[in-house]
Amino acid sequence: MFIPVATKANDLIFTDRPLGDSRAMTCTTSSTLCASTTIFNAIEAAGEAMFAIAPEFVVTENEAISLGKLLRSLKASPALTVAGTGLTVSNDGYQAWNESQALNRYGTPLWRQRKIWPAKIDADVAIGLGLPNPGKGKQVVEDTASGSEIVVADIENVGRCVTFICQDIKIRPLVGDVIEAFQPDWVFVPILDRGVGPSRWMQTAAFEHSDLGQSRFLIVSSLSMAEKLGKPTPHFAMAIGPRDISENVGGGAETDRAIKIIHVREEGHPYADLTWNTSGWLQTSVSVQPWPPDP
Repeated sequence: MFIPVATKANDLIFTDRPLGDSRAMTCTTSSTLCASTTIFNAIEAAGEAMFAIAPEFVVTENEAISLGKLLRSLKASPALTVAGTGLTVSNDGYQAWNESQALNRYGTPLWRQRKIWPAKIDADVAIGLGLPNPGKGKQVVEDTASGSEIVVADIENVGRCVTFICQDIKIRPLVGDVIEAFQPDWVFVPILDRGVGPSRWMQTAAFEHSDLGQSRFLIVSSLSMAEKLGKPTPHFAMAIGPRDISENVGGGAETDRAIKIIHVREEGHPYADLTWNTSGWLQTSVSVQPWPPDP
């Protein structure tokens, strides 16, 4: 299940500060949005599921701890909840990390993944988000410390899992090396962007690595940024399968490089569910786009 935390323009707050000769941006949720409660309510409504995944920059370390406590009260919860990402309490002396926690059905953290490659946004996007103009030819950098490792986790009854936060899925040759060497069953990609869409950078990235193994990619974004930029979209999540389905893993009935794009449902429905091997899946077709990702 995909949980669309932060769907309205004011759900995310963007602030910045001077950093050297540039500017650094921080993203937090508004005081009226409690991410742990939003995710918990969605999980409670959905009942038992294999996965729940939320977007980038919506779940701080403390919110993830609160979510873990809430999950312990449920009789049925996902085998694995990838609790989005958010800022850590600790820092490297200057900046906090952008971290994702993966929780089991009892709310216990199984692993934490810190973003390796902090993002940058162009001046026009910064202005659209209400930030000062960084100056001609300059970009605003993500105000977080860089992580230093990728965690590959083997979870009983789930499979081998790895999390790449937002543009970390584009790190070359690291991502390809990890997928090829460790053959994860599931690749989780929480992002902060203006939603998802066909042939955009997130699909291109998954497409690029989908021929290296039997990995399935689960990608989810908030929609607040799209609303702020005046580019609303209902599409906030995407699932992509491997290029060549192996009959050895029971994939004979699936479509090679299958894709499904998920949209926000009617108001009041707190999650979107997805089942592999069902109708409505299409086959991936992309055109390569330039990097960095479009705003």
